[in-house]
This record gives sequence, structure tokens and C-alpha cells, in this order.
Amino acid sequence: SLQGIYQLEYEADVDGDSSGDTLKQRNSYIGLAGSWGRLIVGTHDTPLKLAQKKADRFNDLTDGDIKNVLVGENREKNILMYHSPGRNSLTANIALMPADDNSYNLADGASASLCYRDDKFYAAIAQDSDIQGSDTTRLVAQYKTDAYAVGALWQAAEESENNAGISKLSAPVTGLLGSGTEETISEQDGWLLSGEYKVNSRLKLKTQYAESESIATNGNIETTQIAIGSDYQIGKKAKLYGYYSEVASERGSEKSGYNTLAIGMEIKF
Repeated sequence: SLQGIYQLEYEADVDGDSSGDTLKQRNSYIGLAGSWGRLIVGTHDTPLKLAQKKADRFNDLTDGDIKNVLVGENREKNILMYHSPGRNSLTANIALMPADDNSYNLADGASASLCYRDDKFYAAIAQDSDIQGSDTTRLVAQYKTDAYAVGALWQAAEESENNAGISKLSAPVTGLLGSGTEETISEQDGWLLSGEYKVNSRLKLKTQYAESESIATNGNIETTQIAIGSDYQIGKKAKLYGYYSEVASERGSEKSGYNTLAIGMEIKF
């Protein structure tokens, strides 16, 4: 049952992003798959990031994605990742990230997750070790029925021991130090609650709230995010969507915030 597998995924921005790039590499890899599981090499989301599943109901949407509040949303290069087959509703994911040097150390960074899933319940525990200079633990749970779903996420992150005292954790708190600034932090705790309700076979309402507290060089930063929206299915592979999101940060007397109101269309092919 051995198969060769591959994927080339790119994000296209027809206006060009802030750096002027039109194409941006996303999950791209080659690998092997069989009854024993799947092994890939390339560029891919870490197991910790993948563990969120649908708990982040505004994933990849501007100011709606939880990357605006929580660290750990990493897509890594030079990744060697194994995904196990399902056994008693359990799956495991293990990823190693060798550095681009001559150290020959297979695990300069590592990420792993253990996930449980049945028809209504999903739960996961995940751990990053020295990924982007941080060690992060994440717990995720979701319960769903035909009419509604609720999800929760909690995580804690701290500067890794191998980081030589230089924090690489980024707190996306745009506005506190100027537009587009990301401040380095040494620790962060955060959580998320989300939910959705199916009005009918086509219309779905959804919302989520996330919060984090970060220990930064210039003082603690509290960041919150709220998002509400809806999806309207216009076909088997196409939907219209709209949402409003707001991100707010506070450090002492310093405050900043930004929001997004958007409509869009998604087509799967």
C-alpha cells in the first residue's frame, strides 16, 4: 500500500503583500504514505499549530486568526513529520526540524501532538520544543452536534533554554510601539473559547473570544480578540462569508486596537 505523496501550496495576493510579494509558500512537501502512516519532508504547519483544528473558527482571516493573540502558530521549513494512522480514535504527530548548518542535529526544534476524535468530541495535547525560540504547551477540546459546536483552547509558552537569553517570541500587538511592530516577549499564557450554530443547512453563525497575557521587556501586555461572523453555503464547494473582528492590547496606560469588517467568497477545488 506504499504511495508517494506531494503537495505544493501557495498563497496568492494579487495586490502584493506589505513586502510586495504576490506569492507566499505555505504547506509544501514530498513524502510516503501507507498503512503505517505518513512521513513527509518540506515546509509545513507544526503539530502544535495543527492541533487547534476548528477551535479557531476564523483561521487564516485577517485579525480573526488566533495568531493575532497567541504565539505558536508556526509553519516551519526543513520539517520531517510523521502522522500515525488512527488507532482507537487516537492519532499522533511528531515533527523534527534540523537546522540549516553542519551540526547534524536532527532535532534542533521539535513538535508533537496526541489527538482523540470521535463523532462528537475532539481533544488534543501538543508540545513545541525550541520552536522560534519558545517551548509551548497547548490543550484543545471541541464538542459538536448537528446543530452546534463549542471549542476551547489553553496554552502556555516560555522562552526555551537553548535561546541563550534572547527571546524570539512575538506578541502581535500592533500599535503599542508603532504600526506593524511585533514585540519580543519571554512568557505568555492564553486561552480561547469559540462556538457556532447552524441556522439551517446553508447558514451558520459563529463567534470566538481569545485572550493572552505576555511578559515583555517593557512591561506585561494584555491582548484580547473578539470575532463574530457567518457562513452561507451556496454550493457543495462554495460559500459566502462575512465577519467582524477586533483586537485590543494594553500595557499600563498604553492602549491600542484595530478591527476588520470583511466579506468574501471561498471556493474549494
